[in-house]
Amino acid sequence: MQGHLRRRGKKGTLYLIVDLPSEPGKRRQKWISLKTADKNIAREKAKRELAKINLGLYTEPTKVTFGQCIDSWLEDCKKRGLATRTLEDYAVTAKNHVYPPLGGIPLHQVTSRKVKTLLATKQKQSPFVARKTYVLINSVFKYAKYEEITDKNPCNDVKPPVTPDTSQPVWSLEQAVKFLRVIRNHYRHYYGLFLCALTTGMRIGEVLGLRWSDIDLQGRKIYPRQKLIRAGKNPMIENRLKTKASKQPLLMTGILAAELKRKLPERENIAQVYDHDLIFTNTVGGTVHVSNLRSRIFIPAARKAKVPVIRIHNLRHSAATLLLAAGVPIELIKRYLRHAHLATTSNFYVHDDDTAFLEEATEKMNTMFSNLLANEDFEEEK
Repeated sequence: MQGHLRRRGKKGTLYLIVDLPSEPGKRRQKWISLKTADKNIAREKAKRELAKINLGLYTEPTKVTFGQCIDSWLEDCKKRGLATRTLEDYAVTAKNHVYPPLGGIPLHQVTSRKVKTLLATKQKQSPFVARKTYVLINSVFKYAKYEEITDKNPCNDVKPPVTPDTSQPVWSLEQAVKFLRVIRNHYRHYYGLFLCALTTGMRIGEVLGLRWSDIDLQGRKIYPRQKLIRAGKNPMIENRLKTKASKQPLLMTGILAAELKRKLPERENIAQVYDHDLIFTNTVGGTVHVSNLRSRIFIPAARKAKVPVIRIHNLRHSAATLLLAAGVPIELIKRYLRHAHLATTSNFYVHDDDTAFLEEATEKMNTMFSNLLANEDFEEEK
């Protein structure tokens, strides 16, 4: 199939005009914008477009807007069972950073130049925002290519934004114990919650979603099965954890078992009002808002204990650091924290030798805390 160039206006954009198979008495042509006024560049682009047409690879520019494509992609993510928190994060990124500049533009008009310009703007706001914006745009175009809505991805010509290496602070054993003492003395209701987070390395959502039916006090085992996504009158609890490895059972320390036994009588009182069976609740038995926990309990207690104010999630990192300092091998710490990138043989099952190592690590964690926390008001379960 042949074509020729034509310019619109004296110095306007050049178009490739291709004659299509015509009907009797009717001439059919296709105008393809080459998006340049330079003849040399236009000729090269025209050759590529003609080659696509002759090979049957040419696709018509879609009228679908980029915003519509984002909506379709988000719906697809939901159907594929993506985690609720991840979906919410994508939706917020799209609403605040992608829809306003690109949402109303036809998909084929979202070029690498437009993406670079947007990312440069976001980089000034925050490298992390820029990175999230890039990931979303790239994912949407991959989806659009898979669905054959487009045959291009402008992100292929865009350098992904780099986020700075921000090492998160963690607590030493002495700092963790100072914090727990303050919690025990001034915020007693939440002592078990923070003791659980620090001695098991569980994610905060998993801790807040832990039910009495998920633990075996006699055998000192924890079976994480769900996580709290959102607290309130209509709490959102999800039984899908971060990875498959996250559902591996945990061993609890003696000091945690003793604290949970102390809390056990609360179960019947809370059950008269709530049916969630959660172990860790607010003072009236409802679900715990992480933001309230941080602002009203965690930060004041950290300041009172005179320890650095870290993220609540960093209690998990602190647990790992304490185990490492105690001489626990890094491979075992990965298992203790239930990371997904564990050896295949121990990804989903706890073997006998694995249990023996876990018992050793749990005992070290118990020894570290119980020796420093012990006083006349505290008695470790034997």
